[in-house]
Amino acid sequence: GYSEVIQFTIPPNGPPIVSTTKIYRVLAHSARIIGSESPSIAYQGWESVNGVCWNTSGNPLADDGSSTYTTYRHLAQAYFELEITGLQPNTTYFARVYGESENGIGYGDIISFTTLSEQEVVLDFDGNEYASVNIGTQIWLASNLQTTHYSGGYAINGHFAYNHDIENAKSYGYLYNQQTAVFNLPQGGCPDGWHVPGKTEWETLINFLGGNTVAGNHLKEAGNIHWANDNLGDNSSNFTAIGAGDLRNGDLEGIHEKTRFWTSTP
Repeated sequence: GYSEVIQFTIPPNGPPIVSTTKIYRVLAHSARIIGSESPSIAYQGWESVNGVCWNTSGNPLADDGSSTYTTYRHLAQAYFELEITGLQPNTTYFARVYGESENGIGYGDIISFTTLSEQEVVLDFDGNEYASVNIGTQIWLASNLQTTHYSGGYAINGHFAYNHDIENAKSYGYLYNQQTAVFNLPQGGCPDGWHVPGKTEWETLINFLGGNTVAGNHLKEAGNIHWANDNLGDNSSNFTAIGAGDLRNGDLEGIHEKTRFWTSTP
C-alpha cells in the first residue's frame, strides 16, 4: 500500500544567505564587522569568499572595497569577522557583509557607523588604535592590547596569538606572559600615558559595578560570538571583555570560555 502523494517544489539554487550581525570596535581609521551565514551551504552553491564592502554614500556593493576575511564555525552558523581599514576619521560609512559563490553574491543588511576623531584614539608603538571608556571615576582601554613592542620600541617576546593564528590576535588581542606584563611597571606593555592596573584599581572597578557577584556580567560583551552560548554578559559598562582565553604554564586554553587580566600589584 502507498500513502497519499505530496507534491513539492525544490527552489532554484541561490547565492549565499548572509547577515550583517554587528559593527564594533569603531576607531579613527578602522572598524570590525561580524557576519553570519546560513548553514544551508549545499543549497547556496560552492562558496569562494566571504567579504565586507563599504562606502560613504550608501548601498555598498562588492567592488566598493573588501577586506581579508576569516571564517569559523560557532553553534549552528558560520560567523566570520573582518576588519575594515583605510577609513577617514569623523566620517560616516555604510557597510555590509557579503558571500559569493558559483550562484552569485548575497548581501547582508547595511549598517552605518561613524569613525572616531584621531584625538579620541590611543596609539601603541605599532600604530594600533584603541578606544577608551569612562567607568565611574576611571578611564580604561576598551579592547585588549595587540602590540608586539613596548612603547620604547623594544620587541615583546612574550606575546601569543591563540592557536598561533594572527587573525585571532586581531579579534581577541594577544595573550602576554607574566614577564611581559610586569616589565617596566607600572606601564608594562601599555601605550604611553597608560599603565597596567593595580589590584586596588581593579577593586574600584568591581565595586562600582556592584561587587564580585555581578560585576563580571557587566564587564563582558553580550552575545555568543566571542563567548560560549551560556554567556550572561550584558556589557552595561561598555568595557567589552571578550573570551580571549588564557596563557597558563605556556599553554593557550579556554578561548570563548574565559579571560584573564594582569595586575601590577599583588
